[in-house]
Amino acid sequence: MSLSGWNNNIITYSPLETEAVAEQFAKILSAGALVLLKGDLGAGKTTFVKGLAKGLKITSECIVQSPTFTYLHIYEGEQGPLYHFDLYRMTQCEEFLSQGFDDFLFGEAICCVEWPERIEKLLTPPYWEVQIVHKDIESREFRYRYYG
Repeated sequence: MSLSGWNNNIITYSPLETEAVAEQFAKILSAGALVLLKGDLGAGKTTFVKGLAKGLKITSECIVQSPTFTYLHIYEGEQGPLYHFDLYRMTQCEEFLSQGFDDFLFGEAICCVEWPERIEKLLTPPYWEVQIVHKDIESREFRYRYYG
């Protein structure tokens, strides 16, 4: 994987622009890609996943939403499944392991993890890191980095 055609920093000015950027980003991902989404509450991590789902041709019946209360949502698409983790409420890495979620991280599906800091000791390259920074009330800066 490479960032060909991508700037390392991209600024969006609305949720729709965020989704459009993520939809384009999805085109450079392949099966088994791990995408770590970092940013404050309300930064746009779930909005980014909505755009990824569009780019991966996840069926329109799937409503991408934050899986905060269930940790994981699985969305089926034409190119395979998308695993969407939100680990905000998780307090220990061992909790992730005890639920068998580590089997999802490095499989054949594309896997997005919100709040990956919670399982940092489990993460080994290759993976993408997307840092989302509030610029002001509407705009967000997306900083991309690939660890291979």
